[in-house]
Amino acid sequence: MYLSVCGSASCMFARGNIFGRLPLVKKLFVIVGAFVAIVICVFFLGVFRSDILSGVRAYVGGEGLWSKAQKRAVLSLMRYAEAHHESDYQEYLDDIAVPEGDKLARLELEHPKADMDVVWRGFVQGRNSPDDVESMARLFRQFRHVGYMAQAIAIWTEGDEYVDEREMQTHAGILPRRGCMSVAPRRPISSTRRSRGHLSAFSGRRTASAVAGIPSFARRVRYRWSSS
Repeated sequence: MYLSVCGSASCMFARGNIFGRLPLVKKLFVIVGAFVAIVICVFFLGVFRSDILSGVRAYVGGEGLWSKAQKRAVLSLMRYAEAHHESDYQEYLDDIAVPEGDKLARLELEHPKADMDVVWRGFVQGRNSPDDVESMARLFRQFRHVGYMAQAIAIWTEGDEYVDEREMQTHAGILPRRGCMSVAPRRPISSTRRSRGHLSAFSGRRTASAVAGIPSFARRVRYRWSSS
């Protein structure tokens, strides 16, 4: 034990002697080079952190767009079931395209080699800003299985499955034959209202989970970077 301690001390002393024997100019180069390396590392960590937080902000905004679009889609479908106006059905298609676009991007990002053109098209269809697509994709790929991000994606997946289920019920019941509503109007309208209630409750839970969880996740990321 004593010999190992002495050996370590002598090794450190030898290294100190090597640095002490360097000319003054080389000493300055070593010191300045070390500080420059530290500054560069801190700069790139800051850039990386800003990109992650930008992605978090984009996902929080995208969640609001997702929730509002599916609610508007159900309202448009209710109006169409009552009045059979083609404009209401077109509004329904426009709004339901938002969660469908986000789903397209999510499924593509799950692939080991995602096609970024498909991801970009899906997120933009979901009414996200084109400038946020790259940061959203990087956040998804880098933190897919980490903490609150994994939880938010799981809720997102559940929401897409629920929308798909309601979409199938819509085309099977509320819209059996477009332009010729052969079913009694009372039944599909009440079914649509129930769907709206279920979707609204689900969206509220999804919003609360995402908004409450992702900032905590972001703080954990910041702490990890600051302590590294």
